[in-house]
Amino acid sequence: MCGKEVLGRMKMRVTVCELPDWNFLEKRNDPLSDLTRHVRDERSDLVVLPEMPAYPWFASIPRFSENVWREAVKAHDEFVSTLSSFPAAVISTKPVQMGNQRLNQAFFWDRSAYHPVRCKYCLRAYVVSQG
Repeated sequence: MCGKEVLGRMKMRVTVCELPDWNFLEKRNDPLSDLTRHVRDERSDLVVLPEMPAYPWFASIPRFSENVWREAVKAHDEFVSTLSSFPAAVISTKPVQMGNQRLNQAFFWDRSAYHPVRCKYCLRAYVVSQG
């Protein structure tokens, strides 16, 4: 369980991040080093990251690019794999494909495993064509 009991109530330290698109791409070998240091220093139990933080925001691109989609999914899969050594639980989202839909899936990382929460949004410009 995250948090600590204080006076009979659970207390939790939460870090909420707003990150520029380039943050994870610039520090590709160790994308979480600064955040990890902050989380350890502040003893955060939970980190809330922006939506799809591991790739520049692609959902507003007017024309679908299969290459951009694949790169975004790959970047997020790699990002999630780095969370195994992260010192706090994480809430964020990542792009996933389910059947013919490309979705923004919310997830919770509990310091040991990935838990999909729900598919928040169908990226309509990114729906696979049927024909």
